[in-house]
Amino acid sequence: MKFNKGLIIFLTGGPASGKDTQAALLAKKLKAKKLNVSEILDSFFQQTKKRYLRIGKKLINLQREREKRFSGNLVSFDLVAYLMKEEILKNFSLNRPLIVLGGPRSLKEAKTYLNLVKKLKCPFLFIYLEVSEEEMIRRSLKRQRSDALDEPAKIKKRIELFKKYTLPALNFLKKRKLLTQINGEGEVKEIHQEIWQKIKNLLNF
Repeated sequence: MKFNKGLIIFLTGGPASGKDTQAALLAKKLKAKKLNVSEILDSFFQQTKKRYLRIGKKLINLQREREKRFSGNLVSFDLVAYLMKEEILKNFSLNRPLIVLGGPRSLKEAKTYLNLVKKLKCPFLFIYLEVSEEEMIRRSLKRQRSDALDEPAKIKKRIELFKKYTLPALNFLKKRKLLTQINGEGEVKEIHQEIWQKIKNLLNF
C-alpha cells in the first residue's frame, strides 16, 4: 500500500496492553517503519560518549540519565521528547508510514509530537489501547519475561508510573479530540481490524 503523504501513528497503552503485537501487525500491513521508544533510548545510551546534552536551556546529565534507564527509573522527559523528535524527522518519508511505539509517555512528549505533525503537515493518529489495571496485571504475570520486569512489585510500579505521567498526556490529547481510544481487551484480530478501520477513515480509502 502506497501513500502520497506521510503518515505517523503513535501507539501507546499501559504495561501488557498489546502495543507490540498491534504495532507488528500494522507495520506488516502498511510496510511501515517502527520507532520503538524503549529501543531508541537503549541504543542512544549504548552509543553516546557524551557526558552532557543541552536541550534548549536545559543541560541534561547523560550519565545520570543512563543510570536511571538501566535501573528501571524514568528518563528525563525532555531527553525522550528530543530523541524521538530527531528520530521521526530522520525517518519521515512521504511514502513510508511511521509507527511510534510506546509514545507519548508524558505530557512533554505529547506536546512535542503534536507540534511536530503540525509542522510536517502529515496525517496522524494517536491510538491508545485501553486495558484495565486488573488485565494489565494478569497479562504481565502470564508473560514471564526474562528481564524480570514482570515481577509483581515491578508491574505495580510500572502501572503507577503510567497513571501518573502517561494518562495526563492522553487526557491532553483527548480534550483536543485527537485521541483514538481502542478497547485492548478483545481478540487480537478484532482490535487490529478496529485500528485499521480508523486508519482507513483518516486516509479516506
